[in-house]
Amino acid sequence: MKDVAQPRTKLVAGLFILTAMLGYAWYADVFHVYTLRDDNGGVILWRGSDAYLFMSVVRRGYRMSLPAYGWAALAQWFNVVPSPTNQRTLLTIMHVTPSGVERHIGKFTGNGPEIPPHFFTPIDTVIYAFSEGTIYRWSDDHFDPATAVEQQKLGGMEHLSSDSDSSVNGWQKRGIGQVAGEAEFSIPIGNDVTLRIHQGNVYKSASGNATVALYKGGQPVQELWQVKAEPRRVSKTEYERSFSADQ
Repeated sequence: MKDVAQPRTKLVAGLFILTAMLGYAWYADVFHVYTLRDDNGGVILWRGSDAYLFMSVVRRGYRMSLPAYGWAALAQWFNVVPSPTNQRTLLTIMHVTPSGVERHIGKFTGNGPEIPPHFFTPIDTVIYAFSEGTIYRWSDDHFDPATAVEQQKLGGMEHLSSDSDSSVNGWQKRGIGQVAGEAEFSIPIGNDVTLRIHQGNVYKSASGNATVALYKGGQPVQELWQVKAEPRRVSKTEYERSFSADQ
């Protein structure tokens, strides 16, 4: 007589495992909260009718169960912020002239560094920066590693400008981000364009953010930069898209 107990046991075990997997997937979608927070800041370089904005966004993502989300919300009252589940930094470069605004995502020849470049230093019409042991040059729409000749001309990374408020080789440089107090400044670009930068007040709001607006005679104000820093709940799909490689 054929023994059917063993196949039946395997079928029951398989159905149990499949049900458990579907149940967990449903639990992850329904009983988890997905939250994003974007903090931003950057540097502006300008000379005459040219201005370059190097603006970064640190995106932090939190995937939490409902009880953990409740505890995290309570902890924020005591200025305790949990470690993010995911984190990435995005760099946007804007070139502003009287004729218009060019906007680019910070891309690199090759894989590039994980940490965005800093120590932005202009020499003539070329802007250099540094990250993870490499000096880069901004090449119109992406970063290239500086050549040996360029590095010799620079004299090494120690000659790059680490100050956020200074004059560098005929260019002006200023940091953009949260400050200890209200701060707003304007920068003329040529004769008819003005950039107005408003800094976030770190003491008034932990989620304050910088804004950059362009004023051109007789035209509506154009907002070039503003990132909502307040934490926001998103769907699972938006959360995953926010940390995908093509974003």
